[in-house]
Amino acid sequence: MSNSKKKSLSGNAVQKNPGKEQSASSIRKWMGIIPILILTYLAYTPALKNSITGWDDNNYITENKDIRQLNTDFIKKSFAPHSGYVMGNYHPLTMISYALEYKSGKLNRKLSIQRMSCFISSMEHWCIYSFGFCRGECL
Repeated sequence: MSNSKKKSLSGNAVQKNPGKEQSASSIRKWMGIIPILILTYLAYTPALKNSITGWDDNNYITENKDIRQLNTDFIKKSFAPHSGYVMGNYHPLTMISYALEYKSGKLNRKLSIQRMSCFISSMEHWCIYSFGFCRGECL
């Protein structure tokens, strides 16, 4: 039996080091997101030195009684189209993250809000990279 007949019977040609190619591809995918996460961290580093401001933090955080109760009613209200607005803005995940910080007792700490913002932005950038630029094939 000739080599061409053997290949056609088995259906696939034998690949050389498939694990090595897959590993190199995985490393390349990670190398794309690492600089993005580092740049995000560096961009937020100056904010970690700040405290709560007097611009809108009082309406969002310090005087907002809604974030003090983390229950199903609060979550429903946060996502409701007409009642989920705070200061004219609709951002339910932000309000839920403030409620989680309040519930854990970390809301009064100086850096907790800034660290959470840095983490959320890093995850947003990872999602954009992973699903946007790589069409879901990265990471």
